[in-house]
Amino acid sequence: MDRIIPARKRYVLFIFLFGATILYAQKKAPPPPSGSDCIQKRFQFSESERLKHYPFNVAKNIIIVSFDQVNDSIGLRLPLKKRGLDSVHLKEKFKLNRSQLDQLTDILFNYDLKTERTISSESECFEPHHAIVFTDTQGKVMEFVEICFFCNNLEKSSGKIVIGTFCDEKYKLLKALFKRIGITAFLHSPGK
Repeated sequence: MDRIIPARKRYVLFIFLFGATILYAQKKAPPPPSGSDCIQKRFQFSESERLKHYPFNVAKNIIIVSFDQVNDSIGLRLPLKKRGLDSVHLKEKFKLNRSQLDQLTDILFNYDLKTERTISSESECFEPHHAIVFTDTQGKVMEFVEICFFCNNLEKSSGKIVIGTFCDEKYKLLKALFKRIGITAFLHSPGK
């Protein structure tokens, strides 16, 4: 004896099974590290999309450096001499290859704040000893981003620089990348 399911019950059963399948198939963003104010974006920028942002789109080379601060009229700054890096005050200097540049831009553009901040957590401290430096075809410094890993703060040489929204986890990720590339000088900076 064949059992025929009435159309209404089939419709309800279909909706239930379809809904359960859709809910089960949803992919969730990776959980952020415990205590982090950052999250890896669910919809990420590709490498080519990240490199369209200024100054990545015009720089011939991107260099990371560690340095002794130079006291100039503005305060403690990246050591520059005639639009070039002053090697007397540089501790370490690494020109990024394509893979390292991909890792850097992934950190800068594909991590963001979990929620908007209502109170700034920026520190009064700013004693940078590291920088991301953008150079032109003659090796002259076009732009730079100074980084203080001690207080998780940064300053850009120009408001035109696009490097994404910063959160505490980005500083940890950047520091780990700098270490992998070969930077060893981390003055006044907690380990990790």
